[in-house]
Amino acid sequence: MKASTMKSSLALAALLLTVGACASSTVQQMSRTTFQISSTTAPICGGAAAPKIASKVAAIEVIRRGGDLFVLTGADTSDQARGNFSAKRQGVIVMMVDETHPAFDDALSARELLGADWQKQVRSGKPGTCL
Repeated sequence: MKASTMKSSLALAALLLTVGACASSTVQQMSRTTFQISSTTAPICGGAAAPKIASKVAAIEVIRRGGDLFVLTGADTSDQARGNFSAKRQGVIVMMVDETHPAFDDALSARELLGADWQKQVRSGKPGTCL
């Protein structure tokens, strides 16, 4: 194999490994019906990726906990220095609601947010990539 072809192959493999794990999320239980999501994305994902990942993780967690409707009661965004680049972090506080909750009419549907393949996404778990 030519040296230039090998370098190109190694560069492509490194890029795929980087992109393949460009998003991570953690979930912290705060109460019986409330939890916090913290999602971090690499710069390659773009500035809007962290909030999108956090919303998807929130929807997946709501369904896993037996619900569908939820409201975001708090959110914060920050940049985190990681070596030579800055990652985006999105934190959200998620409260699950039911038909008796005052926020019921304004609540988001986890299944609608995830779309037609919501069951597949719930089985797959937290997104590890922004692509």
